[in-house]
Amino acid sequence: MKRVLTPTGRLVPNSGHGGMIHVIAAMLHGMFSKKVTGMRIAKLNREDFELLAELLQNGDIKPIIDEVFPLEETARAIDALNRGDVRGKVVVAVR
Repeated sequence: MKRVLTPTGRLVPNSGHGGMIHVIAAMLHGMFSKKVTGMRIAKLNREDFELLAELLQNGDIKPIIDEVFPLEETARAIDALNRGDVRGKVVVAVR
């Protein structure tokens, strides 16, 4: 973790596409590091979504998208997630 976090950075585990094993591993690391926080559960409301939409529209935050797949290539998108070599979100576009 020291290689990727800033001196004041924190790691907040979530299940993501890697599954709960990664959350458990991060929580175990947290027993020995002050840089890992406990698991959090979001309770979003309408105001949170409106603020998020505004931040996205203004360019204040930008999602990191690894790759966009057309719906017909959903199997390839799932394979990419299962390989674990993505560095951002995998999007399946439905048009």
